[in-house]
Amino acid sequence: MSDLWKTRNPPAPPNVPAPAPPSVPSPGAGAVTEHATVGRSVVLKGEVSGSEVLFIDGSIEGSIRFPKHRVRVGRGSQVSADIHVQDVVVMGSVSARC
Repeated sequence: MSDLWKTRNPPAPPNVPAPAPPSVPSPGAGAVTEHATVGRSVVLKGEVSGSEVLFIDGSIEGSIRFPKHRVRVGRGSQVSADIHVQDVVVMGSVSARC
């Protein structure tokens, strides 16, 4: 009998590990892809809090609580607040208790 009609088992697939899930950067680390913005014409009075990066281009009076994230204060900004953040970058005017 010829080899043409014999049943052959396909070769076993090689042991290839499953691809690793994509890594997710921890909050406040790595490249910034999302942030909240207080616009130039916005005036906030009271408590501002959140769990993402904050960019202030307007005015805030009261308290700012972003304990695990960076807050950036833009050049034309006016901030008078108790500030509790991981990191702050000031380019505008800030009067704060940290």
